[in-house]
Amino acid sequence: LNNRAFELESRTPSCALAAKIVEDDNIFGGDTDAVDDTCNAKNDVKVTTTAPITTATCVEDVSVVVDGFIEYGCAVTEDANADFMYPLKYDSETFETITDFACSNNNCYISLRTCHYYYQYDNTCMKSLSCDCKRDFLKLVRDLPPDSKDDYLKISALAMDEIQTAVDVECACDDINARASSLRMEGYCALQRSVVEGGYMFAGNSTDIQSTCRERTSCVGNITEVVGQITDLGCEINPDNDGMAKFLYTLNGNSEWNEITHFICNSDDDACYDEIEAVVEDCKSNAMDACTGSAKPHCLGSFIDMVDRLSDDSKSDLVGIDTSTLSRIRSWNVSKTTSPTAQPATIQPTSGAIFRASPTAIIISSMLLALVFTSTS
Repeated sequence: LNNRAFELESRTPSCALAAKIVEDDNIFGGDTDAVDDTCNAKNDVKVTTTAPITTATCVEDVSVVVDGFIEYGCAVTEDANADFMYPLKYDSETFETITDFACSNNNCYISLRTCHYYYQYDNTCMKSLSCDCKRDFLKLVRDLPPDSKDDYLKISALAMDEIQTAVDVECACDDINARASSLRMEGYCALQRSVVEGGYMFAGNSTDIQSTCRERTSCVGNITEVVGQITDLGCEINPDNDGMAKFLYTLNGNSEWNEITHFICNSDDDACYDEIEAVVEDCKSNAMDACTGSAKPHCLGSFIDMVDRLSDDSKSDLVGIDTSTLSRIRSWNVSKTTSPTAQPATIQPTSGAIFRASPTAIIISSMLLALVFTSTS
């Protein structure tokens, strides 16, 4: 039993990490070799013809030896180390938790170990750790029994505070930036993305329109939530996300976007969106005082009403139509809806055909008919 205890502590790969931790009384006592030896042994699975057999863990092997000492009443000689055996026997949960952490987060454990031992010389090391590493380490600390924290957790309170603050703020900001980036690429934000990036409400294609119109309010609602989190935590928008700040803050809480989506999404049945786009392009290129086109009067009216309900910023950032062009469209709309010829007279002959004539043509036709009746009589 004494020989077996000595062999476990000194020569057994699965116990290499635990032995270092006990020797240093420190959770970060294990060096790279100790971690590799223990983790390789932990993952060593022997395949048989019936079922895979996993090698016993260090804790399991030590427990068998300690039970033998107790059963046979053996004395522990100098070859064996009671300070190694009994902590692993009676605090097995701690060592299994630490081993699981080190083996599933190998690079994290080694990086934390390096930062821990050099923290007094370089306190910036902790900042270089990944957010996942910091979160996993804090979870490890929460999972350790209180007595084990006192015995093996030697990291300074200042370093712990830095890690906790980083997770609460910096890592949270990274998560928010990641969500904002993902949100920007959502299908229900496709139209908004095209419009904001293009600065023009007709920048979206049919796919963008269909994707957004299925969930009209989702994009602005989620963006408003994300911007609120950014504000609360004092986060900065990731500069690597080109155009992200403009996308977020243009649409944040922008109820006027509902006016635009209402016009666009309700235009499918009568093609108002396409007709107004053609009018806008015509007005931009046509130097005449009045634009020409074939847009339906009610389409023009709906478009002008929508624009009139928008702020100057939204007209500039989202509609993207200059004042001159908009004025010409407005004038054309007025002329189409108020012109005397906008609703021409309709005459229905006995044949059932319908034709339209101006008031002058109707007067001339009446005179000719009068002459015909006079001559025949």
